[in-house]
Amino acid sequence: MNDTLFFADAEAFSAWLDANHAHASEAWLLFHKKGSGRASQTWSEAVDVALCFGWIDGLRKGVDGDSYKVRFTPRKQGSVWSAVNAAAWQAFQAFAPSYRRDAVWWVMSAKREETRVKRLDALISSSLAGQRVPPLRPRSGTGV
Repeated sequence: MNDTLFFADAEAFSAWLDANHAHASEAWLLFHKKGSGRASQTWSEAVDVALCFGWIDGLRKGVDGDSYKVRFTPRKQGSVWSAVNAAAWQAFQAFAPSYRRDAVWWVMSAKREETRVKRLDALISSSLAGQRVPPLRPRSGTGV
């Protein structure tokens, strides 16, 4: 499937996944940027819906100055987002939203897949330990 899908809200995406999650191999979703003046569901809303159906987000590509698309796929058995990491996910959710946003950006901003996987492993380990990932920890003695 190479068509880009657009959903105005999370409920519409949920309805699509309800009908298609068992047999679709991927879905590219179009999102409008906040400054575009056009309404659409947010990436965060889409991720929350996708996780309920066992799907995850992946590649992100720019479409134009006002929008981008993200590839969603079913989670693979044994992936780093498997049920084994439920405790890490719960611990991660306990952090402030600003830290969670920065941590997700830190993982996803890596250019190479190997680097993203390494950063994700570090994020999972740090979350399980109740700590921030090292690049996002306050520097000691600076109060920052």
